[in-house]
Amino acid sequence: MEPLYIYGMAALMAALLKILILSQSATNNKPASAFNLVAISLILGNLSEGVAFFTFADNREIAELAAKGVIISMCLVGASVVHLCATVTEHHYYKLLVISAWSFAGVVVTLAIFNRVVLGVEIGELLLVTIPSDAYILFQLLILASISISLFLLATNLHSANYELALRCRCVLIAMAPMFCVGLSIIVLRMVGVVHSSGILMPIASTWFVWILLRSQTDILGFKLQWLQFWFFVKQAGRAATGRDVLTLQQGNEEIEKLVIIEAMKLSNFIVSDAARLIGCPRETTNRKWKKIKAGQAVLGSTFLQENYK
Repeated sequence: MEPLYIYGMAALMAALLKILILSQSATNNKPASAFNLVAISLILGNLSEGVAFFTFADNREIAELAAKGVIISMCLVGASVVHLCATVTEHHYYKLLVISAWSFAGVVVTLAIFNRVVLGVEIGELLLVTIPSDAYILFQLLILASISISLFLLATNLHSANYELALRCRCVLIAMAPMFCVGLSIIVLRMVGVVHSSGILMPIASTWFVWILLRSQTDILGFKLQWLQFWFFVKQAGRAATGRDVLTLQQGNEEIEKLVIIEAMKLSNFIVSDAARLIGCPRETTNRKWKKIKAGQAVLGSTFLQENYK
């Protein structure tokens, strides 16, 4: 039973990390409130999962109650994810989407309480898996609908004319992608007859979600630039691995500097004074470098990022 204790510890550690990360947030607005609903639901799921792993060997009844708690928390996660995406995208059917999601989740939660979704829990391939009941299909439909609706809302706004909205949708999609992949894979495997559990993957994916969204909430420009820089270095590593030409350090600095100015200009609707304020650089300097970028000139001051972007 040692693997169960390891998985239980991982789930409890994931819950603790989420609580610590959330404690650093002081933002108070509609998207932040919707995000908190998702995070709290995920924490409840991690705690229930940890209790199930730790108690399965000694007290099967408590483990089954905890497994039921996991199912209920996943229902809450499904509804709150739709709530978050509808809030972030400012969808014109916001109220309808939110009411529908929470109503559907409420029905499934009620069925779960009365053992109509899962009958219990059993061990399979060193992981705990739930034993489905007659209404388990409704739980699967809720998760699939939540993922599908959320992906649709985010994807249709990735190229919105409102650049800040498009940027926030990208951040949310980056944060949610691992959770969506884990959730979909478990449901698809169940449908084809392969019984498996999210095990240690969902706690990791959900912690990634909480961390990424809190980073982007506090500094959306900084987050986007860090993400672009990360992929820039990944591409450079790929070029080096395949024997292609790699940019020099100076050229790399110039490309990163361009990213800073271009993203700041987009976020400020191409108003130079606003972009300069975002990156903490004099307006004249920002304007001059922006003109050079537009003109296709490659030469930029190599110390611009270090001196002016904080």
